Amino acid sequence: MPLMGTSNNRWLYPILLSITFFLVILLIVLSSMNKLQLPLPIYFLILLIFDLAVTAFLTGWLSSTSEWSGPFLKGNMKLTGSIVVFLLILGAGYKYRPVSKDNLFDFTVILVDPNGGHPNFSGDTVQITFDNLVRNQSVNPDGQAIFLGIAPKYRGEAVHVIARLDRFRIGSNPDTLITIPVESTPAVRLPIYPKEDSLLFEGLVLRRNQAKSPIPIVDAVIKFTTFDKTIKTDSLGQFSLYLPARAGDIASVRISKKQKWIFTGDVTLSKNMQILADE
Repeated sequence: MPLMGTSNNRWLYPILLSITFFLVILLIVLSSMNKLQLPLPIYFLILLIFDLAVTAFLTGWLSSTSEWSGPFLKGNMKLTGSIVVFLLILGAGYKYRPVSKDNLFDFTVILVDPNGGHPNFSGDTVQITFDNLVRNQSVNPDGQAIFLGIAPKYRGEAVHVIARLDRFRIGSNPDTLITIPVESTPAVRLPIYPKEDSLLFEGLVLRRNQAKSPIPIVDAVIKFTTFDKTIKTDSLGQFSLYLPARAGDIASVRISKKQKWIFTGDVTLSKNMQILADE
């Protein structure tokens, strides 16, 4: 005796297999578009042809139907039939469209000493903050840190630069503000100076939390009273500054947030220190 519903579900597996096949083809096409760097008009023409073919196959030959409903302006919209399949495929193709890399540019930071030379920068790095994106790049033997594939919107914009150098500094503070030149291959030369018995110390200020992991404290003002130095944490709760000290030295520190003291005590200086405060 045949099972009830077998005739109604006989097309279920072929439909699912067909949808999977066409999705794989779509992913292959999208990947090829990125590698071939085809112009967007050609990409969308191919996507449209592909979309129409898949929609005709699913809704015509396999008699597949779809339904979508949701708010539209001040009313409700309900779509059924082939238009839903067409719009879903078109939306996926638009979301994963190839990104043009023609306008990306490379930006070079050149570190030079007062005499115009390039000391040994083995292990040294330069960090640039683009809005909320932080990028680090090693310094090559020519004193250059080359940042590849920068978005065109940063041409002519000011960015923060931190040079993590063992034997040199770029100023009295660990970071400096520079403007990216409006050129095809922009470069900025930064003078460096030998450190006078000072080291770069970095750390993280965390809010003490007994039940969960500590949380970084943003915009906390840290005062190293031993050296009369003040620094502020960034959007990640991190800080870095030069101090005339060595790793392992003890320093008195006071931390405030919104004019309220949240930490007072001694800390052991290191290149990756963590300070727990009671915010």
